Amino acid sequence: MAKYLKDIILSETNKKYVNRIMSEFRDWEILESNNLTPTKRILFCGHSGCGKTVTAEAIASELALPLLYVRFDSVVGSLLGEKMSNIGEVFNRAKENQCVILFDDDSIIHSSNRLTMNDIIKTIVNSFFQVIGSFNRRSLVIFATNFEQALDSKIWKRFDEVVRFELPEKKQIEVLIKKFLYPLIYNDINIDIQNILERLEGSSFAEVEKVCLDIRKTYVIRGLHIISNEFIDDALGKHDYRKKVLKHIERR
Repeated sequence: MAKYLKDIILSETNKKYVNRIMSEFRDWEILESNNLTPTKRILFCGHSGCGKTVTAEAIASELALPLLYVRFDSVVGSLLGEKMSNIGEVFNRAKENQCVILFDDDSIIHSSNRLTMNDIIKTIVNSFFQVIGSFNRRSLVIFATNFEQALDSKIWKRFDEVVRFELPEKKQIEVLIKKFLYPLIYNDINIDIQNILERLEGSSFAEVEKVCLDIRKTYVIRGLHIISNEFIDDALGKHDYRKKVLKHIERR
């Protein structure tokens, strides 16, 4: 199902930047007729699971454009040092129609024995800019990365706009919980929302959504529609367990 801006939670700052990007796209001809270049090369950076991909999807939906989603592992060749001609193929396809092109590094989950993750990102970004220089179509190109530390200041300056996605604050988590638990009903006066928020503090948007969906699945399976502490605790327990497993993997 298509995502729109009303379906996602953005900080006021990011909401302003995203709306400005879309406004410039809509007035593309006006800007170019006045010798001004619209924003078209955008860097989304920040924590994994904090809205980079879904925001790109929402931008495409709002502008009624197709989204060309490019996984990094699909453009990385068997030899990372070689020129990535696959990136050129992506832009060749994009020349046919206006679109939003999203390069997403979430698909890269580990580095190779020969290169560090930072080396992988640097290699892709360098190839990306070699090709994009000759791409002048009316399209938006969004480069989403969880590894902004791999990019030096010279690379950052080559993007028209940079938008950073932070972990959600408590208020945002509360809004997200109510959004994803709808239409379940809070019927237990002993449910401590603050306790839920504290246990999810420091979680990403994706992690909060996962907990809420776990709760909803339980209620659908049992044919219930009233929220109770028991099932909330079960979902939060699963969340804590997943975090422990991930920490164990990261340590290894």
